[in-house]
Amino acid sequence: MTLTCAEEREYSNFKKISSEVANSQTDVMNQNSRMRLIYGVLTNLMLCIFLFLSIKILNVPLASLFLLIVIFSRLIPKISSFQGDIQHIFGMLPSFKAVEELLIKAEKHREEINKNRNGNGVLNLEKQIKLNDISFSYQKNDSSFSIKNLNIEIPALKTTAVIGESGTGKSTVVDIITGILKADSGKIAVDDVIIDKTNLYHWRKAVGYLPQEVFLFHDTIRNNILWGKPDAADNEIIESLKLASAYDFVMKLPEGLDTVVKDRGLRLSGGERQRIALARTLIRNPQLLILDEATSSLDKENEAKIYESISKLHGKMTIIFITHRQETLKFADKVINLAEHIK
Repeated sequence: MTLTCAEEREYSNFKKISSEVANSQTDVMNQNSRMRLIYGVLTNLMLCIFLFLSIKILNVPLASLFLLIVIFSRLIPKISSFQGDIQHIFGMLPSFKAVEELLIKAEKHREEINKNRNGNGVLNLEKQIKLNDISFSYQKNDSSFSIKNLNIEIPALKTTAVIGESGTGKSTVVDIITGILKADSGKIAVDDVIIDKTNLYHWRKAVGYLPQEVFLFHDTIRNNILWGKPDAADNEIIESLKLASAYDFVMKLPEGLDTVVKDRGLRLSGGERQRIALARTLIRNPQLLILDEATSSLDKENEAKIYESISKLHGKMTIIFITHRQETLKFADKVINLAEHIK
């Protein structure tokens, strides 16, 4: 086979992985075959020893001997089946242990769905979000990247831009705000209500998040948007599309809302996918909208349409957008440069 560019390397990797899988399966089959062989030899050897002892030493009558042989032959399949089950159980023990450990970890970090002190299970963002003395490190024993004693305030119903060079921790700070990451120390307060495990679930319900790389399902535009709110009515879908500046291009499609976007939205352009994903986020009517480098991979025209959507939302919800483009700061009421806050 003649290969060029990276094909030869990837072909070699594929052959290596395939060989490892084939060798593993062969090892398992060999072990099972050896077990069956050993079991068969031992069974026949025990039968021969039993017959020898019965005839030569115990002088068992022939009729009784035949009866014992019949009973023994009926027991052999049961014993063989039992031996196979035991072997299967021992083979599954490592997987069972791994699943059990995963369940223990999941139970340890399970979110508590409790109502807050207002009794309605809703956290209202009307004043500000405060990060008080937040410290975080991905590797507890490695200080190569860490956030120490971070104190910032994000005003409600305003647009806040979080800027900084790559690696300063912009996305990390946002993940801490949303509760995806847990700070090593410090507190996050929403209108003076401390976010903890008792209200984290309700806080996340109040947050809408639009990442840089969006994902659309191989389904219609309607169903992709309904993923954000399954019980939404058509007027809510249309309103979210208008807020996301996506209504016009969706209505121009031959099948409108019932257009299938294909896997990962390949039927749409990058900007169109981004606006559909934004509509899916907005239909939930979040109190906090986070845009994580949502325009970094878009051209100027599509970027302008995304910021047109942001301008429509100004004053209606709290918006945080992470960016490294200076020209986008004109949409922000407040700019937070993390390099000035992270020590």
